Amino acid sequence: MKAKMVKKIWKIVSILILLVGGLTNSLFSEEANLFTNPGFEVDENKNGIPDGWNLMKVDNKPGDNFDAEIHMSDVAHSGKRSLYVKGKSARGYGSVHQSPIYLVPNSTNKEEKIGKPSFFYPHGTANWKIYTSKHYIFHYPPNSTRAKDMGQYLASYAGLRDETFEKSVSFLNINFKDRIDFFLYNSDEHGKQVTGRNLGFVKYNIPNHIYEIHEKPNQSPGHETAHILYTSFGTVTHSSLIGEGFAVYMNWKCGDNTFKGRLRRSVGSEEFKTLSLRDFEKNFRSFHCDFSYPLAGSFVGFLIEEGGLDRFKTFIKQTHPFEISIRQVYCRIEKRGIHYTTIEDIEKNWKNYIISHINEGVYKFSR
Repeated sequence: MKAKMVKKIWKIVSILILLVGGLTNSLFSEEANLFTNPGFEVDENKNGIPDGWNLMKVDNKPGDNFDAEIHMSDVAHSGKRSLYVKGKSARGYGSVHQSPIYLVPNSTNKEEKIGKPSFFYPHGTANWKIYTSKHYIFHYPPNSTRAKDMGQYLASYAGLRDETFEKSVSFLNINFKDRIDFFLYNSDEHGKQVTGRNLGFVKYNIPNHIYEIHEKPNQSPGHETAHILYTSFGTVTHSSLIGEGFAVYMNWKCGDNTFKGRLRRSVGSEEFKTLSLRDFEKNFRSFHCDFSYPLAGSFVGFLIEEGGLDRFKTFIKQTHPFEISIRQVYCRIEKRGIHYTTIEDIEKNWKNYIISHINEGVYKFSR
C-alpha cells in the first residue's frame, strides 16, 4: 500500500521549449508552489542554469547528436526572468525539467506553463537584439539602420506605441496583459527577405500567448496593434471590410489623421457615389487601399458611434454571412429618429454620416 501511494504522488515534470522560447512556470497546491525556484531567479553556483532545473536534449532520430544550451532573459510574463533553450547543432529539441515533484494527496494541484515556441518567430531573428517597453518586446537586427542611436530612437518609438496601446485598451474596455513581440526591419525589402511576404501584418497564437507585429517602416502606430486587440473579443468575423476598418478607426480614435485626406478623396470620387455596401464588403480586396481603407474605417466608426461599442462587439461575433449578421444586429435599432430596416438603409445613413462629419474631429479622443 505504501509503495502504491508513493507511485500515485510521484510525478516527473518536464517542460518543453522548442529551441528558443521564454518560459515562466508554476505548479502549486492549495497551500504552496511545489516547484523549486519556479521563477528561475536563483542561481547560487553561477553556472547559468537556474537552481533546481536540469537541461534535457533529445534527438529527432538516433544519430542526430542534438546539442543545446540554456539562456536567461529579462523578458518575463511575471517575475523578473524567463528561460529559453537554444539549439546549437543538428535536429532535435531541448527542454528543462525538475524531478521528482511530490504532489499533495487529496488536494487540488494545478500546473501552469507560459512559453513562446521559437518556430513562430521569423527564421534568423533569434539572435536579434531586444528592447522591452511596457507593452511590447521590440526585436531588431544587430546591424539595424533605423538610427545611429537605437537606444534613443527606441525610447521614442516605443513610448508612442505604448501610449497608443493604452488609449486603445481604455476605449475598448479590455484587459490585455500579454506583451506583443514587435519586429523592426531595416526596410520593406529587408522585411520581405526575412518573412517571405510584404510587411504590414500580424501573427498570433492565442492559446500560447504569442502575438507578433511585423510593421512597415513609418507605419501609423496603432494599426497593427488594433488587429491584435481585435482578437480579444473572442471569435470574430473574418470580413476584411470590418477587420481593416476597425484598425483604421482605432488610428483615428488615437488622434492619427493619416487617412483623413484620403477619406475626403474617396468620398469625392465617382466610385463612391455608385458604391454599394454589399459589393464593397464582398469585393473589398479588389479596391485600391487608398480608396477602401479610409471608407472601411468610416464604416466601422459609423457602426460604433451610432450603435455603440457593445452592439459592435455583438455584431463581429456573429457566425452568419455579413449581410445577415448586420441585418440581425443593426436593423433593429432606431437612432435620432432614423429606423434601419434594410442593408440599403444602413448604407444610405453611413454615407450621409461620413459626409456630414468628414471635417469634424469625431474620431479623436475628447481632449
